[in-house]
Amino acid sequence: MPLYIPVSVPIDIQLYTSGSGNWSRPSSGGLVEVIVIGGGGGGGSGGKTVAVNSGGGGGGGGGGYVRFVFNRTDLASSVAYAVGAGGAGGTAQTTNTTAGNAGTAGGNSTFGLLAALGGAAGAGGTIVFITGSAAAGGRGQFLGGAGAPGDGSTNPAALCYGSPSGGGAGGGVGGAGSEYGSSAGGLSGGLGFSAAAGGSAGGAGTAGTSTGGYLPGGGGGGGGGNTGSGSGGIGGQGGLYGAGGGGGGGCLNGGTSGAGGAGSAGAVIVITYA
Repeated sequence: MPLYIPVSVPIDIQLYTSGSGNWSRPSSGGLVEVIVIGGGGGGGSGGKTVAVNSGGGGGGGGGGYVRFVFNRTDLASSVAYAVGAGGAGGTAQTTNTTAGNAGTAGGNSTFGLLAALGGAAGAGGTIVFITGSAAAGGRGQFLGGAGAPGDGSTNPAALCYGSPSGGGAGGGVGGAGSEYGSSAGGLSGGLGFSAAAGGSAGGAGTAGTSTGGYLPGGGGGGGGGNTGSGSGGIGGQGGLYGAGGGGGGGCLNGGTSGAGGAGSAGAVIVITYA
């Protein structure tokens, strides 16, 4: 994934995970590595309907990813940065025979002129079983992983190989359709994450992988749909940094659909080497 990996010893590491401000260039050092990750999109909530298929919410897209290495002296003494927030998941649907609510898009992250855009929001589940389009990953030097549609299956959907940040998985379908949340869309193909598990019938999706260090995270699993009188499962939260939230599961009228999982915030990491 990186275009160049410095081999010198780090002498200054600045990890920004929220808000905005200015990075101050250290007075010594040779190379400066900059990593910018956009915020992940929130998953959509599931739909509610009568005894036919009600769609699970779509997973949110992963944030874009940028990584560059500069000579320290080529950077200004002060560089502005901003960290994109993760998108909120769509709120659970409580009104009968009504589609789910869309999540919100992740915010953009910047360092000077470098920009990694936030992932798109997951769509709300439908009131008939129609697979929606995948939420797009954020643009950057590398695209974020796309969120999977809410299709209630375990088949791969919306995988974006080569993407660093994971897109959220789609929620499961309620009514006469499959109960279980799709987990396949939670993959972050470029970093080889395992997909976050989808929920069982009415169960919550698993949170996406948070790797630690300076790597992006995996997308959240989709909430399980419910074919009985209960509620749909909530979508799993995206892993740090910049991953999309899973979609919420659909349900029958009388229950409450699963809310979408939140996307995780992006990050800006600036490492100065000796």
